[in-house]
Amino acid sequence: MKFEFKISKLANQFFFISNLSEWHFSCRKEYNQFWLKKTGRLSKNERGALKQFKNIQKKYKFGKIDGKTIYLGTPFIVSQEGRIWENFKKWVNENEFKKIKEIFGILKKRFEIIWLEEGLKLKKFKKFLIREMDSEKNQRILSYLSKFYNKKLPYGKNINIYLFAIPKESSGIGGSALPDKKGITLEVRGLENINDYILVILHEVAHSFLDEDSIKKIQQIMRKYQLPSHKLIRKGGTGLIRELILCSLIPNGYLAEKYFKIPVQKPKGVKMEKSRQNMRFLEKSAVFYLYPLAKKYIDGKKVLDDNYIEKTIKIIIHILK
Repeated sequence: MKFEFKISKLANQFFFISNLSEWHFSCRKEYNQFWLKKTGRLSKNERGALKQFKNIQKKYKFGKIDGKTIYLGTPFIVSQEGRIWENFKKWVNENEFKKIKEIFGILKKRFEIIWLEEGLKLKKFKKFLIREMDSEKNQRILSYLSKFYNKKLPYGKNINIYLFAIPKESSGIGGSALPDKKGITLEVRGLENINDYILVILHEVAHSFLDEDSIKKIQQIMRKYQLPSHKLIRKGGTGLIRELILCSLIPNGYLAEKYFKIPVQKPKGVKMEKSRQNMRFLEKSAVFYLYPLAKKYIDGKKVLDDNYIEKTIKIIIHILK
């Protein structure tokens, strides 16, 4: 398996505008605060453009057309730079296409201020990742994950990693798998802590290429349990359990400890206790309580089974009750 890192200026501009529009709960207000601090307050014209962009995005959401998953950012992310607008035109109607191009023009000057520094940052970061991701250690981790999910890695296939710049002052990094195995996005804050980014990549590769077959198995087992009526369960469902299972291995579980020397510790502290019903606390709890099982399964080259899934569900019930 080879990793190919890609940088697109237009894709980053889409990400910039999309986040500024705050059309979805996943948009990070923190990024916008830093961007606007650097580039100045939005004009009336810019605010109007972002409102129009938000309305178009909300129309399509993360939906499906003819059975295919639709996210308007996809053609910006996966297309060759010179063909982005040509490909994007197929995703929206003519009026929407003209409007989006106009919005890009309105916000171009503001984005260029950001890109002047961030474009160079991504190029430097790409060189680091090319060297690090092909290491024997990372290939060994992927092999363990392949065994755990009982699925072969896509050997001979290039895995595309699309890089996006976020403010260096922001508090975290993020990544996500694109629909239909088109690749992985990675948000880059800075050039430090390269291992944090590697862990996110490994996590998203496992989600995208290995664990999709676990959905039916998890759904069957979930029916045996009365899960609490909680916003995390209503919002996450099967995906929540899949996430916690993988988190028990990486980016902050047994494999992270085994290969990156990141200790697994019990969540503690007043601040953490007060937030015991949020996703961060749930992840840390799952990592801690699943640790002995994760070690047993990875070292014993055991496959994910009903026992592991049931243990994860019981932890969720215990924490959220």
